[in-house]
Amino acid sequence: MEWIKNIAQKIDKENHDLMKQFMELKAKYYTQESDREMLLKQLIIKKKKNAVLKNQLKHYEKLLEQVEQPQENYNGWGNGQPKKTGTQLQPLNLSVRNTTAQDEKKTVLERYSRYEDTIKSLQSQLRKE
Repeated sequence: MEWIKNIAQKIDKENHDLMKQFMELKAKYYTQESDREMLLKQLIIKKKKNAVLKNQLKHYEKLLEQVEQPQENYNGWGNGQPKKTGTQLQPLNLSVRNTTAQDEKKTVLERYSRYEDTIKSLQSQLRKE
């Protein structure tokens, strides 16, 4: 009789330990699931931001191409059309246009540099997660 009682106590203790371990594993599982959901949400947000940045990059690349286009197409006249004042034809003032184009090019290059820095930052964050 004592022998059966000892076996029952041993089984009961083992059952209690297994239930405790099960509860710990269950809590760990729920924590991991919530972490996973949070990481997925962050990933979606970062992908959306990345898509926006890619669109901006394409836009700035187009602007850069326009700025870098050779001045040969311009021929010293506004849009290929001469500006008329009376009977004489006068070219448009290109020095103002070139300064604006250079400023725009500088701005495009700065934004492109920031875009590259942002991409590197996002990639490092994704690797950490």
